[in-house]
Amino acid sequence: MNDHTDLQVIECNRLHSEEAKSRNNENFALWTNNLQDIVHLEAGDKVSVHGAMVSERGAGQSSSIEIKGESLGFKKTFQHIVATPKHIAGSNASEMIVGADTIEAVVTNTEKEIRDDEGNFLMSYYVPANGKNYIDLPRRFWLDESETAKYTGVDKQSTGMSLCDPFNQRDTENTSKVDKFAFYDDFYQIYTGSNVEKLSKLKKDNSRFTIMMAEKTYFSASSASANKSSMPPQYLREPEYMTYYPYRELKTVKVPSGFNSPEYIATEITRQLQSVVSQNTFTLRDGEDKVDNPDLPGYPIAITRTTETETYKPFNVASITHEYSSQTQFNSFLNASTNLNDGYEYLKQYHIVGCKRPELYETGRLINRTSAQVISGTLGSHIISATNGSAYVTSLDYDDTAVLDDFRNFILAQEKYPEIWDIFSDTRTPYNANDTINNSRWCHINRYHNASMTHYAGAVANTIFDTATLGWGGYKDFSWNTADIGNSKFIKQCSSVILPFEYDASQKDTYYAKPDNNLGERTYGCFGRNASGKIIIYGTKHNGVNSSLSTLLISASGATTIEEKRKIGFDQHFTAPGMNYVLPCNGYAGVNAFTTTDTYADSLLVNGNTANGATPYDIDPLTRYRINQLYLGANAPRLNYDGTHFTISDLHTAQNSGNENRADNPFFTAFARDATSESDVVYVMNPREQYNDLTTARKPYILDVATSIKNGAAKLSTATFLNTNLEPWRIYDSLTGVMIEDFNLTEQEWQGSLWELLGFSYKQFNSSKNTRLSYVSYDNANDLSILATNAEVNEGDTKIYAQNMYGVPLFTNMLPIGGLFQDNSNNSYLRYYPEIKQKTQSIQIIADNLPTRMIRGYYTIRSNLITDTPFIGGKVNNTTMPIIGIVDKINGDGDFYFQQESSLVFTITKPLRLASLTCSIHDPDGSYARVSEQSTVLFKLEKDRKITYNVAEEIIQEQQQQK
Repeated sequence: MNDHTDLQVIECNRLHSEEAKSRNNENFALWTNNLQDIVHLEAGDKVSVHGAMVSERGAGQSSSIEIKGESLGFKKTFQHIVATPKHIAGSNASEMIVGADTIEAVVTNTEKEIRDDEGNFLMSYYVPANGKNYIDLPRRFWLDESETAKYTGVDKQSTGMSLCDPFNQRDTENTSKVDKFAFYDDFYQIYTGSNVEKLSKLKKDNSRFTIMMAEKTYFSASSASANKSSMPPQYLREPEYMTYYPYRELKTVKVPSGFNSPEYIATEITRQLQSVVSQNTFTLRDGEDKVDNPDLPGYPIAITRTTETETYKPFNVASITHEYSSQTQFNSFLNASTNLNDGYEYLKQYHIVGCKRPELYETGRLINRTSAQVISGTLGSHIISATNGSAYVTSLDYDDTAVLDDFRNFILAQEKYPEIWDIFSDTRTPYNANDTINNSRWCHINRYHNASMTHYAGAVANTIFDTATLGWGGYKDFSWNTADIGNSKFIKQCSSVILPFEYDASQKDTYYAKPDNNLGERTYGCFGRNASGKIIIYGTKHNGVNSSLSTLLISASGATTIEEKRKIGFDQHFTAPGMNYVLPCNGYAGVNAFTTTDTYADSLLVNGNTANGATPYDIDPLTRYRINQLYLGANAPRLNYDGTHFTISDLHTAQNSGNENRADNPFFTAFARDATSESDVVYVMNPREQYNDLTTARKPYILDVATSIKNGAAKLSTATFLNTNLEPWRIYDSLTGVMIEDFNLTEQEWQGSLWELLGFSYKQFNSSKNTRLSYVSYDNANDLSILATNAEVNEGDTKIYAQNMYGVPLFTNMLPIGGLFQDNSNNSYLRYYPEIKQKTQSIQIIADNLPTRMIRGYYTIRSNLITDTPFIGGKVNNTTMPIIGIVDKINGDGDFYFQQESSLVFTITKPLRLASLTCSIHDPDGSYARVSEQSTVLFKLEKDRKITYNVAEEIIQEQQQQK
């Protein structure tokens, strides 16, 4: 008798499986093959995996990234804003580019399942403080009907500037001659006063102003009339009366599951970010056309075309046209009777505003509450008892956890903006500089008592309290503040004051049910509680009792203490200290925008349309209809792959070299088009005026100056200078942009997310020091709290900054200084700064880590061919079949991973009969692998056999053995 091993190989192919025959493609990783003959396995037989070919598309790519395409096991809620248009039947909304009667900003909570193949984030929009396409706020009106040269003339209060000036230099006699401006970063409460002809304007320092949207905006007379009760009462008739929400959109990007090349992932996410959402050609019919063709389509005029993408779209903004932004419209809004819709045309221009520090507005407005704890807006909160500045008992309920949490969120938001404490060290203010971000927090308080802070006529005591506002918008003077005060020629400024109060960082996370002041207990580092359950804040040692600040606040009330019911909280006015606001505008103003001649006329006008020789129906969209929209966002955001790391770039709409509005004008040949460099992406310092957009932020525009500057016998007829509203040597690099504000993931949740797979770390987007105002450089690009981009500025660029007086780079290591031109005719000097345009590109936000190529290093093969479970570890009870083989991901080619004959051999311990064979392929965690229908597993069966060749001899041998 001879011993031998009987070998049998069984093919288990997904394409020949019962699932494939029935077209069941729900799960390619699990299948069953029916066997032609029943397989008999006896105890002692051996089984193993002879070979495996696991098919997963992209498996053989050496640089591919593996994405499972599965949930990470949790959900997150994203709070965002949905701009919801509403329509009124029969209104004229179709004749407006906005296309709606009302737009409501709806706060929306969306729950998203977090997956490894999707990335979710909140995105906001911004405008940079570059002086283009926005109006400094507050401002009463944009144009004065009596002005002849509307933009070359000087800016002043009589032509629309706010009555509020932080430097208290509003001269009642000389406002007609103002031609000098003090530029500031914040409304500091500075109480100097000298008889000078000077007013203040916001700095044009390229800071990002985040877009906020009004809760409700009425764009038609029908909607305004139907919502009369929502219009502010006359004594509160200010744009700040509206509630604004930081405008955040929820965005989701998705990549295919499986193996993808990094180049494909970068291209696909970029495509999604830049994808077109909608396109619209806006047309309008002239009234005469409707009369001539009442039953026909007529001849509508195509006014403009707009395109909206995921990150770049037109917003409804203010207009500079005479009809809607004049003093007449402003007065109509300001002086209308209570609850009438007069002046809605003016108010609707405030549909969106830009805010420099939106987190302060977002959290601060919630601490403005009545005694009943109802949100009170510009009316603010109040103190409920007189104080000498040692402690302020507010009207806020301590035991209402929502109110206390709102106040806490406000003081936490202040940590993002430590620069606000800089005003305490300004010697022109009444502050003591020893209060810092480390030992204090702040809120706003009125400088004057309530009777001085109401526009309500004939108010009695209770009405005075009910109608007094926290802060002042500067739209009209209070009745007591219209005449000269004593011997001064200056009107008193009524904006609020920053009030510092005590903060103990060691208690910032501690809550006391009843904090004991004697023990120095401060809930969340700041708050006390009085016997009736009201929140107390405590004056600081340096700006509290007997300080210059407390003396100022007490003396203003005409008493020995700060009186009961003084308004306190967060000042929502655009004049509030520590807060800056701008109003985006469309930039069009019609003909004769700069001068009374057509030299600088706006050329972008629609002069009519003639069809088939018909009457040329004429619609001027800049007067009869407002083109009151402006593109905001990033026109070409990108996810890039540089061969090793993923990077994010172009979250801003870059500045191009461009041309001025007069280029190629055939009547003024001196203004030639610079076609060679007009499309170059550049950053600019000391930019020259291109006369493309019109705004009061750059008023007065400096035209080409006619000079008599002499150089020997020669005479220069004109010279070009920097607009004095702009900052010399400041880098201006963008027109608008977006910011990724929040991924809404904790550090633990970041693990396994799409962002982590691409190599981005949690810490590089959760900085404790850099804010939305931080200019991004390679020093801080991996330490941001808000993800934004700007131009890449290299140190080597400094060599081109040194130029001669004629704009020629000298390429030296000398410091650039500009120069002076002497105007002999006026016997004066003109400061000259060279215009510097440097080609650039977007800075790259580089992922901290390399992308995760492979997150699962092997497959497990499971089968009903064996019944025991020899593998130990992994998830418990995650399958009914034991592991019979392992396929590592070393040998990949094409779309397959290959595994040769396994060294793992299993012995059958009890008889088994199989009419079919079930096979499944799993990831290391026991879940089904994401494979395709091409997978095959070959199983090997080994049976030990004894073969007899001489039967008679074997019988004799057996008989002898039995004897």
